[in-house]
Amino acid sequence: MNSTTHWKSSEPPACLECMTEEGLTHSSREGAPLCARCADEYYVECSECRGLIAEDDAPQSDGLPYCIECLKRLADPEGEIPDEEQVAALVREYIQLDVQSKAVEAKLEDIKDKLKRVAAGRPREGNAVLLGEGDAMAKCGFSERTSYDSDRLLALEAEFGEVLIDTLFERKITFKANKKSLDVFLADDDPQFAAARDAIREAADSKTTLTLTLVANRAPKPNKKGQKKA
Repeated sequence: MNSTTHWKSSEPPACLECMTEEGLTHSSREGAPLCARCADEYYVECSECRGLIAEDDAPQSDGLPYCIECLKRLADPEGEIPDEEQVAALVREYIQLDVQSKAVEAKLEDIKDKLKRVAAGRPREGNAVLLGEGDAMAKCGFSERTSYDSDRLLALEAEFGEVLIDTLFERKITFKANKKSLDVFLADDDPQFAAARDAIREAADSKTTLTLTLVANRAPKPNKKGQKKA
């Protein structure tokens, strides 16, 4: 099989592979004439420029054939430095897109705030509220985080001892609740620790965070026979 970088025309034209002068319906990427049989048997399309290249000589990337020029361009997309006119055009396009993106971001934040306010007034299912209908839905999730005033808990520690505080909290720069034991303690009615329970509740600062995400439009699950449910 022949391989050529620059093909020069001959008289009369003939297939580069079999030299037939009939049925020259194809041409290689370099412009060499090919008959249909040789093009189908010996050549493949470059996955980028779609030009015909010799199959035996075609380098591959991710299992796909490419001509040498396209493979180099894909390997080094920044290899071609734009001229000043192209640079100016790129700068203008960047400025326009930057302005548009800021406007879109501002609009998105405004819409998100409105949807969060709507969700805050609706009943939750599993700490979330679904908004919209059909294939246009969004989920507003609620997550609650409680922090505790360190000074108040340190005062409580001085009164009731380190054992109690270390049991109920993980000691760091701030106090992080051991939720299971803390919930049990706060639900207890032992009068000995009534003041401690009240102090902990006063030290608590609970905040609810809302997040809004788009809901993917999922296709119906197939039944056991592999057919979609109606």
